[in-house]
Amino acid sequence: MHVRGSLRLHLFGTLVLLPIIVATVITAIGIRLFHGDKELYVYDLSAQSVELVARNLASRLESLRLKAELTAEAAPPFLSISRGEGRTSDPIYLVENVSQSPDQPRLRVHVRARGGKSDLLTLEIRPESLLDLRGYGGPTKLMVVNREGQILDHPDLRQVGGNRRVTDLLRQLKPFSTHGAKAGTREVRHNDQPTLAAFSRVGDQLAVLQTIDRRQVSAASKPLVTSAVVASLVVVVIAVLVALLLGRTIIRPLKLMARQAEAIGRGEFGVAVQTQSAAEMSQLMHSFNAMSAALKTREEELQQVQRKLLESERLNAASRMIANIVKELSEPLEQCFVLASQTRHRLPESSVLRDLQKQVMEEANRASNILQNLSRLSSHEESPTATAEPDIIISDVLISSRPLFEKQQLQVTTDLDTQLGRVTIGPEQLRNALLDIFLYVTSQARPATAVQVTLKRHDSAMLLDVAFGGQASDTRELASAASIFEEQGGGLRLEGGQKVSHIVVSLPIE
Repeated sequence: MHVRGSLRLHLFGTLVLLPIIVATVITAIGIRLFHGDKELYVYDLSAQSVELVARNLASRLESLRLKAELTAEAAPPFLSISRGEGRTSDPIYLVENVSQSPDQPRLRVHVRARGGKSDLLTLEIRPESLLDLRGYGGPTKLMVVNREGQILDHPDLRQVGGNRRVTDLLRQLKPFSTHGAKAGTREVRHNDQPTLAAFSRVGDQLAVLQTIDRRQVSAASKPLVTSAVVASLVVVVIAVLVALLLGRTIIRPLKLMARQAEAIGRGEFGVAVQTQSAAEMSQLMHSFNAMSAALKTREEELQQVQRKLLESERLNAASRMIANIVKELSEPLEQCFVLASQTRHRLPESSVLRDLQKQVMEEANRASNILQNLSRLSSHEESPTATAEPDIIISDVLISSRPLFEKQQLQVTTDLDTQLGRVTIGPEQLRNALLDIFLYVTSQARPATAVQVTLKRHDSAMLLDVAFGGQASDTRELASAASIFEEQGGGLRLEGGQKVSHIVVSLPIE
């Protein structure tokens, strides 16, 4: 029972744990793919956003430069313009944060006039005049910075009014590197949090940055993760149900076969069980039933042999006991006969005791004859003129040798003529000789071959032909059988050359 329970647990564990492990691995891979896909999507979107904002910023700066040139003499109210001198190698745009208070963010823009002029125009504007970012809210943080890390524009203008800097972010992104890319995306650490950042450089002095907290990306992929987990749970539940059904289909016939095996262990052979399982399991069950039936047949044959052996043993015991009794009584009877004979001769002719002594001698002789008959019966001595019916004895010996043939997987077929009469060989002698022949065949024949036993008449004798798939070469085991047939006027010869494949026996007919 312990083995059967363990088998159920192992089978159920295999059928259930395997889908669970597969579903868990697929879910983990799916979650990683979801996160990776979402990060890639955020990278692409951020790169496109900052590039678009950088183009708008470049256009806005060019617009401010044109307006500054047109209004160099008379500035509109929102501009404060002053003319100054500068070197021709100075950049076209230079923007700095000159806010005096958090509530009034101000920017100073330096532009160089074109058209051959080397005048440097300076403008003071509000951040929203440079680029209006108030609509870029939400989890993303979009900003415009200069090389010094000053925030020049931000959706939250207080970040500009406070004259804050993001030098640590610039150091990680390196947007103003001489040999670096003009635009790109990085994973950085900003405000002690893992952050996805994108940048795009405008000229040599300005850059547009966008940052998004990595936790926001994970939160965005949470619905997909939840869907994947739910799908995995559904798969696991279905797998458990299928495992229970499949396990029942497999375990039930195994239980039946286990009970049948227990019955066989108790000696109850021939117990058949029925199943409606799959073809392979049904075939296994039929094989198990066939094995049980074969064991039953073998057990019956074994019991029959055992009964015969017990009877033979009892007869042998009785024979030995009778032989001992005969041996013990023979000598006293012989002495009695001798003494009675001597006494009778010494008595006178007219004595009455002579007749009594004669009667004693006759009774002693009679007792001696009885003991001799008992001795012959106990030793199973056969008459020299005993005969036997060979077809019956051959069939009997083949039945007794059947387990040996089955062990070697030999297929025995017979062709015995039952109208041949009797042979002048004693039954026990013929039985012993045939048993030696069949033992020789089972030991020398190739496994899984055919053995043909033929009995027919030839001239004035019977011929017994035993043909087998021979690989025999040592024939010394047949010496005893050959001597038996030769003593009775028959013979035994071997055919097949060096590899004996035929044993031909000549039996004298009565």
